[in-house]
Amino acid sequence: MAEPSKLSRTIHPAHQLRRSVDTSRMQLSASEQQMLFEEAERVVSETLVTNELFIACDRKLPATSWVHVSGKDNLNVYQARMGTTFNWDGAESTSLYNQTMPASVAVGDLPMYIATEVIAGTIEDVAFGALAHTERLWRHRDAQVNDLHCDGRILTALHLPTPQDPFRSLVLKWSKKCVGPLSRVQDYIYIEANGIAFDAHSERFTYHLVHSSDTLCHLAGLQDVEHERGNISTCCISRQHDQGVVEVFWRGVAASERSFYTDVLESYFTPETFVSCGYIVECSYIKKLVWLMHKKRLLNQRNLESSLVTSSPDSTHCGDCGTHYLGYSSLVAPWLPCQACRNVTCHECSIIKALPLEVSSTEVKNKPVAFCRRCVTEANEIDAHEVAITMFQTQHS
Repeated sequence: MAEPSKLSRTIHPAHQLRRSVDTSRMQLSASEQQMLFEEAERVVSETLVTNELFIACDRKLPATSWVHVSGKDNLNVYQARMGTTFNWDGAESTSLYNQTMPASVAVGDLPMYIATEVIAGTIEDVAFGALAHTERLWRHRDAQVNDLHCDGRILTALHLPTPQDPFRSLVLKWSKKCVGPLSRVQDYIYIEANGIAFDAHSERFTYHLVHSSDTLCHLAGLQDVEHERGNISTCCISRQHDQGVVEVFWRGVAASERSFYTDVLESYFTPETFVSCGYIVECSYIKKLVWLMHKKRLLNQRNLESSLVTSSPDSTHCGDCGTHYLGYSSLVAPWLPCQACRNVTCHECSIIKALPLEVSSTEVKNKPVAFCRRCVTEANEIDAHEVAITMFQTQHS
């Protein structure tokens, strides 16, 4: 897992790559929009069935059909064995787990991958962290999980979050990625869907879908391809496994029009690519921390203007542990004010977070910001649903 300590993550200088599609906002007909809605619902439903089967089988995959690729911490990655692949026509598989394989994702026999992981957090945090229905949120999220694209555009938004359903979105995206040891450029067109729903047992789950479809390539402006176009279909189902613990179930395939690139993409789907699922929750924590910082700053400013605050924060004692400030200690590790509550904290209680304070079309620049432990803990425990609604109302006020 790549450490999120890099303070500047460059997406790519976009002018170095020629556009292969018309990246202006697209106007889809009602029938085309309905087709994409149905496609997203179908793949999510199919993955949900597979996930329920996995749970019913005591969370085990048959060794005759699946090989355990790797296990790391709470992450396990499996690849379908030869003979359990699915082809373009969606022919029947010898494994029950493959019976709902998306038939439109790519040409030729494709191995399916399944990954399972247990992470700390809530499904609301997973849904909030995965939201990327604007280019700013998209770049922020992908920089956080270290899933960087050469270039990318949101072609059109079919459904955006609302106050009643702040986690649900469906957008059509185009992106370029450099894959393989030769850094070959792959072009992708796909729908991305996020949200929280209920299964047949009235249990809540979070879904995150990235799915290419044959139909997308026939839409106006998407036919011309200057380089290899890849296809991908991945769907992630997350459930609340226990209090503060989320169980993640991931299923997907990827392929290119040429077998060479298909091999490259298969090697690209390594255990390291799945580890980023855990960073989705961290992305939610960062969003909530930024929200809390602005909220407390605004409150402090209002208190100052109304003369409710007549004194500055105590700079002689740590706001967290109460340690007395010694002047010479600043020469070794200076005490820093929390950028949310403004209380001064010692170097042991101060937590430095890299916040995406500068997000452009080609670059995400994270800046180190100091917080006290209390504010970081408070931000982590805030209901992501509440923050998502508040942010939506602020953006549309």
